[in-house]
Amino acid sequence: MIIIKTLKIKDKDLITSPIRSLVRTGENNADSIIIEADRFYNGYDLSQFGFVMEGRNSADTLAVQTLPLTSDNETVKLAFTVTSDFTAVSGPLKLTLKAVNSDNNTCIIFTGGEIDVVGNPNEDCLPAEIGQQLLLQIEEAIASFEGQIQNIASEKVAEEIEKQLAGNLVKSDTVNTIVSLSQAEYDAITEPDEQTMYVILS
Repeated sequence: MIIIKTLKIKDKDLITSPIRSLVRTGENNADSIIIEADRFYNGYDLSQFGFVMEGRNSADTLAVQTLPLTSDNETVKLAFTVTSDFTAVSGPLKLTLKAVNSDNNTCIIFTGGEIDVVGNPNEDCLPAEIGQQLLLQIEEAIASFEGQIQNIASEKVAEEIEKQLAGNLVKSDTVNTIVSLSQAEYDAITEPDEQTMYVILS
């Protein structure tokens, strides 16, 4: 979404406070700013001037943009689109608007205040390959944790089933094994186990 802000020129000051914290590092064409000024300044018709926006950043690099102009009987309007050369570095950005008339060799400078190019959170991110490794490690840790949870849940379920069955089992001090077999299989046993219950299947 393009944000459009309007700045005013008062005397020879460009009032930049409305966009003090508007832009982010690395943005390009994200914000359009309209600058309004009285058409006549000190006898000069500003609609006959060409306008240039300059921005000097914290690395002392200068960005320059020629601004398109429209005018009516009382005002001139300039369109400033914030491009990546103005947002290349985070920190303070000093804006200066210059009006130049090559016909009579006149230059008028409108001084703007500093605005803050706010650091993009992605500026300080880890390199992509390291980020991918960390993401893989996190996914493996989550999978391991989920496996542990499932094991714990299975153990709890088994314990509960064992408790439920324990109340319904028939217990004996003399029998510890129950075997089902046919009559022929039973007859073939030469020495039956005293602690085994044999169930003859018909």
